[in-house]
Amino acid sequence: MNSIKIKKKISEFRSTFITLKEDEPQKINTKSNDLFENDTRNNMVKWLVFLSETLNFSNQTLFLSITIFDKYISVSDLLENEELNQEKMNLITIGCLSLATKLEEINCNYVKFFTDKVLNLPDCQIFSIKDLTQMEMTILKKLKFKTLYSTAYDFLLFYLELAEYFYNLPKYFIANIKNYSLNLMKQNINSNLYLSMYQSDYAFFCLQQAFVQIGQKFIMVKIRNILISDDLLRMQRKRNFNDNNEINERNFNRNLEVNHFSLSSF
Repeated sequence: MNSIKIKKKISEFRSTFITLKEDEPQKINTKSNDLFENDTRNNMVKWLVFLSETLNFSNQTLFLSITIFDKYISVSDLLENEELNQEKMNLITIGCLSLATKLEEINCNYVKFFTDKVLNLPDCQIFSIKDLTQMEMTILKKLKFKTLYSTAYDFLLFYLELAEYFYNLPKYFIANIKNYSLNLMKQNINSNLYLSMYQSDYAFFCLQQAFVQIGQKFIMVKIRNILISDDLLRMQRKRNFNDNNEINERNFNRNLEVNHFSLSSF
């Protein structure tokens, strides 16, 4: 009976994973826009991280806003627009954050707050509420109204749920592993590697690094094996899920080693 229950649970996890994968964004082609090559994207993402933490937005809001931002600039011809300047980039960035808050935050109407407190100076009005709402619509149209994506944070929570179930890990242990993994995800979100990986891969390897630090890498190996199914393999082949996977893992590990795992241990 216990065996039947476990098989049913594995089937449920695989089904959930496939659903998450279906809403996972494609990898960004960084060559599609020079904004990925200079410091523009990095500076805007750092700003999104700062605003999300300062305003106590959820981690999901942060990762979704970055996903929307990356998707938008990857399909836009912004550099061909003579009016593109820092103020316009600020408007685009806040437009992406505002769209994410509408989907993830309880108080979902931040348009006036963003306009008054973030985009404009106290004695200098640069943008109006109408400007921000029009930018939101511009972003939505360019993305064909697709803003619901499975982010790296979604996959992190999913992997942790799976690990907790099959290894009966204590809540405090899961919380510590989550915090460490999340910090790694944020710390490397401006790296080229983040842009070159699927969200599911990025979350997987960050969580794997957390388990490696406590000598429990086998947990992630087990998770990978549990999730393998015929349906998933077909999806992987279709989306080229494993392209350069070994190279990505090796480069990711090296990238983290360069940072000397500067995060505080638990």
